[in-house]
Amino acid sequence: MTPKTVAELAALPNIVGIKDSSGSFDNIQQYLEVAASDFALLAGTGSLILPTLMAGGKGAIAATANVFPEVLVSIYENWRNGDFAGAERAQRRLRPAERLLSRYAAFRVEACAEQNRHTGRPDAGVGRSADAAGG
Repeated sequence: MTPKTVAELAALPNIVGIKDSSGSFDNIQQYLEVAASDFALLAGTGSLILPTLMAGGKGAIAATANVFPEVLVSIYENWRNGDFAGAERAQRRLRPAERLLSRYAAFRVEACAEQNRHTGRPDAGVGRSADAAGG
């Protein structure tokens, strides 16, 4: 989407935010520049969680949360508590997984999530296609 489109969407009362999965931090910065501060911009790429938060984004919806939920929570909680060094350490822990998962289709994430179900970690749910989700 163009920044102009994001600005138009952000002005609508029934749209409160968007997820950007482009992998481009430049896109995220442009979207933040044109949207009001209460518009929720979410990183859709795990590698951009901390940069997005630091730039004014509100959080993330990333596939790696299904595999490494503790790491993603740590990035957010450390950032929220002002421990930016701790947030950066957690973000760095995610980088190898992001590189690996980016090489494979989403079914790999679901396979990892299935494995996590047997470790006592919370179940983040099963992924759905846009068609299955009604959109």
